Amino acid sequence: MSSMLHPVGPERRATYWRRRLVVVLVLLALVAGVTVLVRSLGSDAGAQPAGRAVIDPAGVSPTVAASPTGSPTGAATPTPPTPSTSGAPVAGTPVACTPGQLEVTTTTDVPVYGPNVNPQLKVIVRNTAGFPCDARVGAGTRTLVVTDAAGAQVWSSADCSPSAAATTVPLLASGVEQGDDSDTTVMTQKWSLQRSAPGCPTGLPAVEPGTYTVSGAWGDVPLPRASFSLTR
Repeated sequence: MSSMLHPVGPERRATYWRRRLVVVLVLLALVAGVTVLVRSLGSDAGAQPAGRAVIDPAGVSPTVAASPTGSPTGAATPTPPTPSTSGAPVAGTPVACTPGQLEVTTTTDVPVYGPNVNPQLKVIVRNTAGFPCDARVGAGTRTLVVTDAAGAQVWSSADCSPSAAATTVPLLASGVEQGDDSDTTVMTQKWSLQRSAPGCPTGLPAVEPGTYTVSGAWGDVPLPRASFSLTR
């Protein structure tokens, strides 16, 4: 201890003291450096990387869970289309006309016919619905019958050369016309004024002037009666 406090040697005493001071300063610097390093390592061990949060997986609920039907909970479930309740068909889908939506009229081209003029018997079918439909028309779909003023049948389209011709005609919605198409179709048949009977016997005479009525049926739809006259 005395040598530390009272250095002995050939050098001056101040020199020995300076050397001891340098050694002490170096030791203090080393101790301080070790202390800072230890503290730094301890701080880094408890810290998380910047920009990342610590998440406990046990406390996280799944964002989307499977439902019993296979659709994810929280996902939008597709809603089925609601059927139309208006009675109108889906656009672009052909639909047959029903008797309830059709207006059927029986008429002739003129109310009075002169001598040797053949009447034109007409069945007019009009769609009264607000959507289009298809109507089955043609000679094979209707039967026309002419009766005299006493109600006796004098002619029927089914007696001689009945036709099976038929076609489907699209009828537009009520009140609509597009070119040659509209909500109405007309079936026309000329009558030669010759009498007829079942089995189409020959040699039957022509009818006399007077008042006559045309009626019949279009499919299952009875045709309304329409009167016309024949003159001399």
